[in-house]
Amino acid sequence: LPNTWTSAPLQALLAARFPQVRVDNDGIAALEAERRWGALQGYSHCAYVTWSTGIGTGLCVDGHVLRGKNSNAGHAGHMFVSSHPDALCGCGNYGDLEAVVAGNALPRRLGHDAATLFAAAYAGDARAVAQIDELCQVMGRALYNLIVTLDLQRISIGGSVFWHHQSYLLPRLRAEVAVVNNRPPNV
Repeated sequence: LPNTWTSAPLQALLAARFPQVRVDNDGIAALEAERRWGALQGYSHCAYVTWSTGIGTGLCVDGHVLRGKNSNAGHAGHMFVSSHPDALCGCGNYGDLEAVVAGNALPRRLGHDAATLFAAAYAGDARAVAQIDELCQVMGRALYNLIVTLDLQRISIGGSVFWHHQSYLLPRLRAEVAVVNNRPPNV
C-alpha cells in the first residue's frame, strides 16, 4: 500500500490450471497448514500467528476458518495496543500491534533490527533483554486477548522473528500469557 488495486485475479488463473489450488492470505494459509499437518491438528478452536516483518493471523472457531466480510478477519496485527507516538504502522494506524513488535518496526522504534537486538540480548546486554521483554509483554497480551476473545484451545506461532529466536521468545510469551491469564498457557 498505497495502491489503487481492487483485485488481483490470481485464484481464477491458478484454478484453471490447478483445480485444487486456492489463494488465501498468509495467515489463513498457515493456519490451514498447521491444522492439516502441524501443531493445530485436532483443534477446532485455534489460531496461527506469524511474528515476522509484520504480524499476521489466521483464526478458527468451531472448526470454521474465519474470513470476514472482506476476507480480512484475523488481522490481529492491527489491534490497538499502544499510544506511543513512535508506533506508526505501514497501514497508517498509530499504536497497532504490528507497529510495536513487528520486525519492520524494530529499527524505527528501537534503533536496530531483530538480529542485532537478539544478538545483544544473547550476549547479556540488559537494555536489549528489557526491550525484548517489553516486546513479549505486548505480544503476550495480544495472544491472551485472542485466547479469551475466541475461547481458543491453542495458538501456533511462526514467522521469521519468532522462528529465529523461538527458544528465547517462547518461554517469555508463555510466561506473559500465564501472568495475564493467571493459569498455565497452551501456546
